[in-house]
Amino acid sequence: MESLRAPENLILSGNVAEQWKFWRQKFELYSIASGLSRKEPTVQCSTLLHVIGDAALEVYNTFTLTESEKKDLNVLVTKFEEHFSPKKNITFERHVFNTTYQRAEETFEQFLTQLKTKAKPCEFGTLTKELIKDRIVVGIRQDSVRAALLSKKDLDLEKAVEICKAAERSKTQVTHLNNSAARETSEGEINATVVKKGNYSHRPTKFRNNPSPNSNVNGNRHQCGRCGYKHQRTAICPAEGKTCNKCGRRNHFAKMCRSRVTLTDAVRHKPMPNTTNNRIATSKQRHQKVDTVEHESSSEESVFIDTLQSNTSEDRDEKEWLVDLTIEEEKVINFKLDTGAHCNVISSSVLKSLKNVRMKRSRMHLITYSGHKIQPVGQCLLLCEYQSRYYTLTFQVIEGTSKPLLGLTACTALGLIKR
Repeated sequence: MESLRAPENLILSGNVAEQWKFWRQKFELYSIASGLSRKEPTVQCSTLLHVIGDAALEVYNTFTLTESEKKDLNVLVTKFEEHFSPKKNITFERHVFNTTYQRAEETFEQFLTQLKTKAKPCEFGTLTKELIKDRIVVGIRQDSVRAALLSKKDLDLEKAVEICKAAERSKTQVTHLNNSAARETSEGEINATVVKKGNYSHRPTKFRNNPSPNSNVNGNRHQCGRCGYKHQRTAICPAEGKTCNKCGRRNHFAKMCRSRVTLTDAVRHKPMPNTTNNRIATSKQRHQKVDTVEHESSSEESVFIDTLQSNTSEDRDEKEWLVDLTIEEEKVINFKLDTGAHCNVISSSVLKSLKNVRMKRSRMHLITYSGHKIQPVGQCLLLCEYQSRYYTLTFQVIEGTSKPLLGLTACTALGLIKR
């Protein structure tokens, strides 16, 4: 083993104390593996001074040693230890330990190693494991894992480590399953209607879940009377559990609806000004709630419109597709009419200009006719006034500064278009 590679020169930059500590460990391992530890003390000392490097050798030349001390390896190591490892400040070391948190990119194993390393100079003694456990509970990133740790009776370090590792494994597995499911599950799309002078175009969404034309099961597909598309009789119909926009009943789409009854708007007149509490109470009694079409499926959102008519003008210029609404009785906002969209959209920048508007989580996924995906940051209910009448509309909130949008249901409810 005499041909074993010696450690690299000691680097005297950065954290010199840690560099020395690591280099000393490598030299001790090399000394045992190469058989150096069994040789004369003079050989051991000379070898250390040879491999430690020029910079450390200059440090050695500043030591005051007797001839016998120069031949004692333990004395040399002690001298270098005193030089490179200044006296520790226990209070500061404990402060560093107690302010350690798991970083975003850090795995739990890396976080645990970091805590153990920082605990060594703190001289916690018999409390080391207990304090590392406490630091895990405080410093772990996931609140759900922290709650699991706090709920555990008689929690010790071993149990804490087991819980955290299990949670990390589960999170990785769930992410993998979700990614797999996302590749197999198609999302619905919200079609956008492009309106031009004198005409408009509407690009319908294709039913993505249809099998390919070359599929062997094409012969078993039939024209469904609920969704309007062809699919196998044993397959789950896309209209299953969905609400019709025309009659309000479930399990079919509006374009396949056989009912002659159409949902009508029960609009009330503008209420008298009152206190905030009274206005909220009055809203429940007097204001109509116009529900948006939630994210259902690509087939439900494939709506074909033959003719659009403006209620205010026969002249088809760009202005007939914009409308001003008074929002929350405080601000007038200009909206674009999009009869191809099945929800109302407002940007976060516009929403921030309104007072006391609460936003909640949105489960809808927006996809334009061009295939561009937009994930809402939330949804909210807004009180909208148009021609002295009030409506409560649901809006999907998106990032950015795009123009607010009124979808088909809201346009119909406000009387902005005729079928």
